[in-house]
Amino acid sequence: MIADGHAERRNLTVLSIAIIVYFLGGATLKGHDLNLPMVSITFTNTWVLVVMVWVSLAWFQFRYWQEARANYRRDTNSKIESHAKGDGGLKRYIQKESGHQENESIVISIERFNRSPSKTATWSATYSPRNKNSPSTGVKASNTIDFDGLSGKLSVIRFHLKLFRLEGSILAYWSPFILSAVAWILGAYHLGEICWDTYQAWLYPTSAVTSLMQEAL
Repeated sequence: MIADGHAERRNLTVLSIAIIVYFLGGATLKGHDLNLPMVSITFTNTWVLVVMVWVSLAWFQFRYWQEARANYRRDTNSKIESHAKGDGGLKRYIQKESGHQENESIVISIERFNRSPSKTATWSATYSPRNKNSPSTGVKASNTIDFDGLSGKLSVIRFHLKLFRLEGSILAYWSPFILSAVAWILGAYHLGEICWDTYQAWLYPTSAVTSLMQEAL
Protein backbone atom coordinates (compact mmCIF):
# COMPACT_ATOMS: atom_id res chain seq x y z
CA MET A 1 0.00 0.00 0.00
CA ILE A 2 1.02 3.60 -0.57
CA ALA A 3 1.35 5.53 2.70
CA ASP A 4 -0.12 8.94 1.92
CA GLY A 5 -2.17 11.08 4.24
CA HIS A 6 -3.82 12.83 1.28
CA ALA A 7 -6.76 10.54 0.51
CA GLU A 8 -7.54 11.95 -2.94
CA ARG A 9 -3.92 11.73 -4.06
CA ARG A 10 -3.60 8.20 -2.72
CA ASN A 11 -6.78 7.00 -4.48
CA LEU A 12 -5.72 8.46 -7.82
CA THR A 13 -2.16 7.14 -7.52
CA VAL A 14 -3.15 3.59 -6.55
CA LEU A 15 -5.80 3.21 -9.24
CA SER A 16 -3.55 4.73 -11.93
CA ILE A 17 -0.68 2.38 -11.04
CA ALA A 18 -3.07 -0.61 -11.05
CA ILE A 19 -4.31 0.26 -14.55
CA ILE A 20 -0.76 0.81 -15.84
CA VAL A 21 0.40 -2.53 -14.43
CA TYR A 22 -2.66 -4.25 -15.90
CA PHE A 23 -1.95 -3.05 -19.44
CA LEU A 24 1.85 -3.20 -19.42
CA GLY A 25 1.74 -6.63 -17.75
CA GLY A 26 -0.49 -7.98 -20.53
CA ALA A 27 -3.28 -8.98 -18.16
CA THR A 28 -6.64 -10.05 -19.61
CA LEU A 29 -10.04 -11.02 -18.26
CA LYS A 30 -10.62 -14.69 -19.00
CA GLY A 31 -14.18 -15.38 -20.07
CA HIS A 32 -17.21 -13.33 -19.14
CA ASP A 33 -17.52 -14.42 -15.50
CA LEU A 34 -15.54 -12.98 -12.61
CA ASN A 35 -15.60 -14.46 -9.11
CA LEU A 36 -14.51 -12.49 -6.06
CA PRO A 37 -12.62 -14.36 -3.33
CA MET A 38 -14.06 -14.63 0.19
CA VAL A 39 -17.52 -13.51 -0.99
CA SER A 40 -20.14 -15.38 -2.98
CA ILE A 41 -20.48 -12.92 -5.85
CA THR A 42 -20.12 -13.70 -9.55
CA PHE A 43 -20.11 -10.96 -12.16
CA THR A 44 -21.41 -12.13 -15.52
CA ASN A 45 -21.24 -8.67 -17.10
CA THR A 46 -17.56 -7.85 -16.67
CA TRP A 47 -17.89 -4.82 -18.92
CA VAL A 48 -19.71 -3.10 -16.05
CA LEU A 49 -16.56 -3.44 -13.92
CA VAL A 50 -14.45 -2.02 -16.76
CA VAL A 51 -16.73 1.01 -17.05
CA MET A 52 -16.67 1.50 -13.28
CA VAL A 53 -12.85 1.45 -13.23
CA TRP A 54 -12.67 4.28 -15.76
CA VAL A 55 -15.47 6.23 -14.07
CA SER A 56 -13.62 5.87 -10.77
CA LEU A 57 -10.39 7.09 -12.37
CA ALA A 58 -12.16 10.16 -13.75
CA TRP A 59 -13.79 10.83 -10.38
CA PHE A 60 -10.54 10.43 -8.41
CA GLN A 61 -8.78 12.75 -10.84
CA PHE A 62 -11.49 15.39 -10.50
CA ARG A 63 -11.53 15.15 -6.69
CA TYR A 64 -7.75 15.39 -6.44
CA TRP A 65 -7.67 18.41 -8.77
CA GLN A 66 -10.48 20.01 -6.78
CA GLU A 67 -8.87 19.43 -3.38
CA ALA A 68 -5.22 20.09 -4.18
CA ARG A 69 -5.22 22.98 -6.64
CA ALA A 70 -5.93 25.76 -4.11
CA ASN A 71 -3.15 24.73 -1.71
CA TYR A 72 -0.80 24.03 -4.60
CA ARG A 73 -1.27 27.47 -6.12
CA ARG A 74 -0.91 29.27 -2.82
CA ASP A 75 2.19 27.40 -1.63
CA THR A 76 3.86 26.91 -4.98
CA ASN A 77 3.60 30.47 -6.28
CA SER A 78 5.79 31.73 -3.44
CA LYS A 79 8.29 28.91 -4.01
CA ILE A 80 8.43 29.62 -7.74
CA GLU A 81 9.16 33.31 -7.17
CA SER A 82 11.74 32.51 -4.52
CA HIS A 83 13.69 30.12 -6.77
CA ALA A 84 13.23 32.30 -9.87
CA LYS A 85 15.03 35.24 -8.25
CA GLY A 86 18.25 33.24 -8.18
CA ASP A 87 17.86 31.20 -11.35
CA GLY A 88 20.67 31.80 -13.83
CA GLY A 89 18.78 30.45 -16.86
CA LEU A 90 15.92 32.91 -16.49
CA LYS A 91 18.36 35.77 -15.98
CA ARG A 92 20.35 34.81 -19.09
CA TYR A 93 17.14 34.86 -21.17
CA ILE A 94 16.24 38.32 -19.82
CA GLN A 95 19.81 39.52 -20.36
CA LYS A 96 19.68 38.45 -24.00
CA GLU A 97 16.14 39.57 -24.86
CA SER A 98 16.48 42.95 -23.12
CA GLY A 99 19.62 43.85 -25.05
CA HIS A 100 21.97 43.89 -22.06
CA GLN A 101 23.91 40.80 -23.10
CA GLU A 102 26.82 42.75 -24.54
CA ASN A 103 27.28 44.87 -21.42
CA GLU A 104 29.10 42.75 -18.84
CA SER A 105 28.67 45.39 -16.13
CA ILE A 106 24.86 44.99 -16.18
CA VAL A 107 23.31 42.28 -14.03
CA ILE A 108 19.64 41.31 -13.90
CA SER A 109 17.60 41.21 -10.70
CA ILE A 110 14.29 39.32 -10.93
CA GLU A 111 11.66 40.84 -8.67
CA ARG A 112 8.64 38.78 -9.73
CA PHE A 113 8.04 35.71 -11.89
CA ASN A 114 4.49 34.58 -12.52
CA ARG A 115 2.10 33.11 -15.04
CA SER A 116 -0.35 35.41 -16.76
CA PRO A 117 -4.04 34.52 -16.38
CA SER A 118 -4.59 34.84 -20.12
CA LYS A 119 -5.51 31.89 -22.30
CA THR A 120 -1.98 31.71 -23.66
CA ALA A 121 -0.66 31.13 -20.12
CA THR A 122 2.56 33.03 -20.82
CA TRP A 123 5.15 33.29 -18.07
CA SER A 124 6.54 36.75 -17.46
CA ALA A 125 9.12 38.33 -15.18
CA THR A 126 9.42 41.75 -13.60
CA TYR A 127 13.10 42.64 -13.51
CA SER A 128 15.50 45.53 -13.13
CA PRO A 129 18.98 45.87 -14.66
CA ARG A 130 21.67 46.94 -12.20
CA ASN A 131 25.24 48.07 -12.61
CA LYS A 132 27.32 45.61 -10.61
CA ASN A 133 30.18 48.10 -10.32
CA SER A 134 28.00 50.80 -8.74
CA PRO A 135 24.73 49.16 -7.62
CA SER A 136 23.61 52.15 -5.58
CA THR A 137 23.55 54.47 -8.58
CA GLY A 138 22.91 52.00 -11.34
CA VAL A 139 19.37 51.00 -10.45
CA LYS A 140 16.96 51.49 -13.30
CA ALA A 141 13.19 51.28 -13.51
CA SER A 142 11.59 47.86 -13.40
CA ASN A 143 10.57 46.23 -16.67
CA THR A 144 8.40 43.28 -17.64
CA ILE A 145 9.37 40.65 -20.18
CA ASP A 146 7.42 37.66 -21.52
CA PHE A 147 9.01 34.26 -21.92
CA ASP A 148 7.54 33.62 -25.35
CA GLY A 149 9.04 32.00 -28.41
CA LEU A 150 10.97 28.74 -28.41
CA SER A 151 13.88 29.95 -26.29
CA GLY A 152 11.58 31.53 -23.72
CA LYS A 153 9.44 28.41 -23.36
CA LEU A 154 12.54 26.22 -23.10
CA SER A 155 13.87 28.46 -20.32
CA VAL A 156 10.61 28.08 -18.40
CA ILE A 157 10.55 24.30 -18.93
CA ARG A 158 14.14 23.97 -17.74
CA PHE A 159 13.31 26.07 -14.68
CA HIS A 160 10.31 23.90 -13.77
CA LEU A 161 12.31 20.71 -14.23
CA LYS A 162 14.83 22.16 -11.81
CA LEU A 163 11.98 22.88 -9.38
CA PHE A 164 10.96 19.20 -9.45
CA ARG A 165 14.39 18.38 -8.05
CA LEU A 166 14.48 21.22 -5.52
CA GLU A 167 10.89 21.07 -4.28
CA GLY A 168 9.46 17.64 -3.47
CA SER A 169 5.99 19.11 -2.95
CA ILE A 170 5.77 20.13 -6.62
CA LEU A 171 6.70 16.66 -7.84
CA ALA A 172 4.27 15.12 -5.34
CA TYR A 173 1.47 17.30 -6.74
CA TRP A 174 2.08 16.46 -10.40
CA SER A 175 2.94 12.75 -10.07
CA PRO A 176 -0.70 11.53 -9.76
CA PHE A 177 -1.68 13.58 -12.82
CA ILE A 178 1.22 12.09 -14.81
CA LEU A 179 0.32 8.54 -13.75
CA SER A 180 -3.36 9.03 -14.57
CA ALA A 181 -2.44 10.48 -17.97
CA VAL A 182 -0.38 7.36 -18.73
CA ALA A 183 -3.34 5.21 -17.64
CA TRP A 184 -5.71 7.10 -19.96
CA ILE A 185 -3.26 6.79 -22.87
CA LEU A 186 -2.88 3.04 -22.36
CA GLY A 187 -6.64 2.64 -22.10
CA ALA A 188 -7.21 4.62 -25.29
CA TYR A 189 -4.57 2.56 -27.09
CA HIS A 190 -6.21 -0.68 -25.94
CA LEU A 191 -9.63 0.58 -27.03
CA GLY A 192 -8.16 1.48 -30.41
CA GLU A 193 -6.85 -2.07 -30.78
CA ILE A 194 -10.29 -3.49 -29.97
CA CYS A 195 -11.97 -1.18 -32.48
CA TRP A 196 -9.42 -2.07 -35.13
CA ASP A 197 -9.84 -5.82 -34.58
CA THR A 198 -13.63 -5.41 -34.71
CA TYR A 199 -13.35 -3.45 -37.95
CA GLN A 200 -11.06 -6.09 -39.45
CA ALA A 201 -13.46 -8.87 -38.45
CA TRP A 202 -16.35 -6.97 -40.04
CA LEU A 203 -14.35 -6.20 -43.17
CA TYR A 204 -12.97 -9.72 -43.61
CA PRO A 205 -15.46 -12.06 -41.94
CA THR A 206 -14.14 -15.17 -43.71
CA SER A 207 -10.57 -14.70 -42.51
CA ALA A 208 -11.85 -14.03 -38.99
CA VAL A 209 -13.77 -17.30 -38.94
CA THR A 210 -10.72 -19.15 -40.29
CA SER A 211 -8.55 -17.61 -37.59
CA LEU A 212 -10.98 -18.67 -34.89
CA MET A 213 -11.05 -22.21 -36.26
CA GLN A 214 -7.26 -22.36 -36.28
CA GLU A 215 -7.14 -21.15 -32.69
CA ALA A 216 -9.68 -23.81 -31.71
CA LEU A 217 -7.58 -26.53 -33.33
